[in-house]
Amino acid sequence: MKIHKIPQFSFPNATILAISLILISCISINTEETRKKDELIKAQLKVVSVRLNNGEPEKALQTLKYLQSNFPNNYSILTIHGMTHLTLENPGQAIHYLKRAYEQQPTAASGLNLSSALIANQEAGKARMLLFKLIKEEKSYRYKERLIHNIALSYLKESKLKAAEKYFQNAIDINPTYYMSLIELAKIYDSKKDNTKAIQYLEKAARACSTCYEPTNLLATKYIDLRETKKAIKILEKFVHNQDNAIADQESATNYLKLLKKQPQSSTQVKISKQNSGQKKPVSSR
Repeated sequence: MKIHKIPQFSFPNATILAISLILISCISINTEETRKKDELIKAQLKVVSVRLNNGEPEKALQTLKYLQSNFPNNYSILTIHGMTHLTLENPGQAIHYLKRAYEQQPTAASGLNLSSALIANQEAGKARMLLFKLIKEEKSYRYKERLIHNIALSYLKESKLKAAEKYFQNAIDINPTYYMSLIELAKIYDSKKDNTKAIQYLEKAARACSTCYEPTNLLATKYIDLRETKKAIKILEKFVHNQDNAIADQESATNYLKLLKKQPQSSTQVKISKQNSGQKKPVSSR
C-alpha cells in the first residue's frame, strides 16, 4: 500500500489621531478608502478559500494573481498565494511569496508556512534550522505540535526514519488529536509491515478529523490491501454521510465508494490502490 493542510488571516487596524478639523476631514477619506480596500481583499480571499475547498486551486490562483498585482505587499495575500502554489506543487514559487510574508511578520505561523515550502523544495536542513529557531523564540505559540511535525517531515525528506518517527511521536504527545502526525506514523508502521499499528493510527486520525478525507481514504485503502472490502465500504459510507465535508472530498469519497461496490472483490485491490494514492497536503498555520 502506498499510504500517503488555509491559514487564518488577520487584517491590521489603522490607529488614526486627529489633531485638527482639516486633518480629521483627510483622515475620514483615508479611513473610508482603507475600509473599502480591506472589504475587497476579504471578499476576494473568501472566493479563493471556496475555490481551494472545492479542489480548484488553479482558479484560486487566478484570483490571487489579480489581488497580488493590486496589493503586492499585503501579508494575507502573500501567505495564501504561497500556500496555493505549495498545493499545486510549485515549491519555488511558494517560497517566493512565503519568504516575503515571513519578512513582513516573522512569527511562528508564517515561519511554519515557509518551512513547509522549504521542505517541499528539497531544503530540509534549512527548514529544520528555521523551525528550531521558532521553537526557541516563539514560546507562546499555541500550536507547537505543528512546528515539531514539520521537523519530523524534514527528517523524513532525508530518509531519516528513526528521527522522523521520534518527532511525529513528540507532536502527538503534545496534541493526541493532531491527525497529520498520526497519519505519518501510520505510514512509518506500514513501511515496517506492522499492519496492526498502521490501522490503529489511521483510525485515530480519522476520528480526530472526521471531515478530512485523507485519513479515511488511507484507512479504506489499507483495508483493501488486506482484502477486507466490507470494512473499507463501511468506513467510506460513514464519511459520505457527514454533511460538513468539503465538496471535493465528498465527491472523491463517493466515487471511491461506487468503485468499490461495482468491482468484484478479487480485482478491487490493485485497481483501487492505483486510483487512491493519497493527497499530499502542506502543513500550514491553519
